[in-house]
Amino acid sequence: LQAQTVKRTGWVMQTVPTPESIVEHMYSCWFIALVMLPKKINDRPDYNKDCILKMLLVHDLAETKLKDIPKYEKYKYPGYDEAEHKEMMKIFLKETYEGIDSLQEYLDAWQLWYDKENINAAIAKDIDNIQAVYQFCEYYLQYPEKFSDERCKNWLNELLYLNTEQGRLIAQKLVV
Repeated sequence: LQAQTVKRTGWVMQTVPTPESIVEHMYSCWFIALVMLPKKINDRPDYNKDCILKMLLVHDLAETKLKDIPKYEKYKYPGYDEAEHKEMMKIFLKETYEGIDSLQEYLDAWQLWYDKENINAAIAKDIDNIQAVYQFCEYYLQYPEKFSDERCKNWLNELLYLNTEQGRLIAQKLVV
């Protein structure tokens, strides 16, 4: 529940009024996947939309305890990915929360996200980036004075680094 009050650091640093929270970001990612991903991809039997949805619903929870580090600042924090993984392991400890049998399916989805070794994680990470670019576009339209030409170029260039066909299709429909 703390994630709803933690604002995304990159937007705070950019002095955007009322920046989105971690929860708003995760929900936006989840909703993009819900609406824009197909149920099946015929030539990809390893594709699993439900797994992607679970990844996106929880992917930034650890940031409520650690710190939300913008992607372009992560190089300043060696070991952050490992710390994030450890924090997520604490969050998903089986039978830790009264009334909840197991969060194993979310732990499994997080592990796939963290390992980055399958199509589902690649698509989820693309959607994470697409949502950030989309949010940038929304903020830019509202507060163009907050963003230099260089920042605009950097944000839009993020779309060049999408790794999946699904990601490129979603970016084309949602952002371009």
